[in-house]
Amino acid sequence: NLIVQLGSVTEDLNRHWYERNTGQVINEVQRRVFHPVKRWMAATLDGMVEGTGAVFEAKFMLPWTFSEEAAAEKHMAQLQHNMWVTASRTAVLSIITGGGKWVEITIPADPLYQHLLLTAEKKFWRCVEIGETPHPLGVEPPRPRLEAVRVVDMSASNSWAEFAATFRRTRPAYRPPPAAGRGLTQLLKGLEEKFGQGPDVRDLSAKNRKVVQAARRSIDLTFRNYITEGMADGSDAISDWPLLNALLTTAAGADLDALHAGGGGYAGYSQSAGMTVVATGSPDARDRLGAALNVDTALGILRHADAGLADAQASALEFGLGLPAAEAIR
Repeated sequence: NLIVQLGSVTEDLNRHWYERNTGQVINEVQRRVFHPVKRWMAATLDGMVEGTGAVFEAKFMLPWTFSEEAAAEKHMAQLQHNMWVTASRTAVLSIITGGGKWVEITIPADPLYQHLLLTAEKKFWRCVEIGETPHPLGVEPPRPRLEAVRVVDMSASNSWAEFAATFRRTRPAYRPPPAAGRGLTQLLKGLEEKFGQGPDVRDLSAKNRKVVQAARRSIDLTFRNYITEGMADGSDAISDWPLLNALLTTAAGADLDALHAGGGGYAGYSQSAGMTVVATGSPDARDRLGAALNVDTALGILRHADAGLADAQASALEFGLGLPAAEAIR
C-alpha cells in the first residue's frame, strides 16, 4: 500500500516537524510496550511526548480526502488502544498531507469507548486462541472533540483576511462544477446502458425501426471563458487535450470525429473536439459506443485531475485511469 509506505518514510520527518513547531520532545520512539495487567495487550509507539505524557502518533494522508474530523475518526481505535496500554490521558495525532500541510490534533482518552474496545479485543483474542473466525462488533468510535475556533495572529500580515474574503466571494461559483461533473457522469452511464449494449438497442433498431445517434462534444475546450475557465493550476488553454481527445475517440471506433476552431465566434479562438457514434443495435456498434464514451469520459477526468481538481484525482484513482501516484499526491 503506497499510502502506508509514505507514512513510514515520512515518520522521522513528521516527528522532527512536530518537535520544531511545538517545542516538545518525543521519546520512546518505536518502543513496544505491554499493558501492566493484561499482558496480551501491546502497542508499538511512534513516540511519547516527554513534557505531557501524551501518546504521539505520526500519519500521512492524501490532501483531497483530508479533514480533521475524518482523520481523528479513522485513527480513533488505535489512539484509544495506545492510551489504554500506556495509561495516558491524551494522544497527539501529527499529520502531514500530500499537499504540504501539517496538522496537529489532540485526542482525549474516552473511558467508555476504551471499555467497548477492550471487550472487542478480548473477543478477538479468544477467537485467535481457539481458531474461530472473528466477527465485527460494530463499536462506533466517539465523535472527535475538535476546536471549533482557531485563533490566528494577523498583526503582521493581512493575507489571512484577503484569502478569506476571496474564498467567500468565489465559493458559490466553485460549488456547481463538481456537482455538474458527477451529474454528467451518471447521465453518461445511463446513456451507455441504454444505447451501447444489451437488448435496449436491439429493441430500438428492430422493433421501432429507429437508429440512435450518440453525439458528444468534448468537455474540454481550450478557451479562457468557456468550460475550462479557472482550472486549479491556471491551465485554461491547452490545445493538446482536444487533439488527444479526437485521436483517442477515433481509435475507440467513433463513426465521426471533428476538431473545431472557434474562429473568433461565440467561443472565441478556442479549439475543441467532438464525436458521433451511431448505435445500430449491432454488437460492433455496442462495443464501439461503449469504448468511445469510456475514452471520452476518462480523458475528461484525467484533464481535470492533471489540473489539480481533487474530485477528478479521486475519480482517476478509483477507476484505475493510470494517473501516476506522484501526480495524484501533487
